Amino acid sequence: AQPGTYQVTSTVTDADGKTGEKQKTLSVEYKPLIVQFSASSGSSQTSMTMEVNSGSSVAFLSDLISGYPSVQYQWKVDTGNWINGNATWNYTFYNTGPTPLKQYTITARVTDTVSGQHVDHVFLINVTLNGGPN
Repeated sequence: AQPGTYQVTSTVTDADGKTGEKQKTLSVEYKPLIVQFSASSGSSQTSMTMEVNSGSSVAFLSDLISGYPSVQYQWKVDTGNWINGNATWNYTFYNTGPTPLKQYTITARVTDTVSGQHVDHVFLINVTLNGGPN
């Protein structure tokens, strides 16, 4: 059921055909979906923007604080397709030039599969040219 207030009626019929009716009001509410997001690479940790060398791996984490445990985790690099995953996700970033700094946008999405509500979070990862593969 969707969140809201509902009037429920129960009707009982006995063996003699007599009926009785009882009404009850029910309230349906969903827990709010609250997620804490973070990213780390080496000793660096952030919730928004990070600078790493080319070839660095970054670990992303979606920590469910409130909501139902039935959630779907998805990740997206720049404007690419959504990737189904887990609460933690790793990605290795490269900058092969010619610019000394390349910026990636990582979007994390956590969807409550009960209520359908979702929370998105955007990370900006700045990748420097040094340290990359030849």
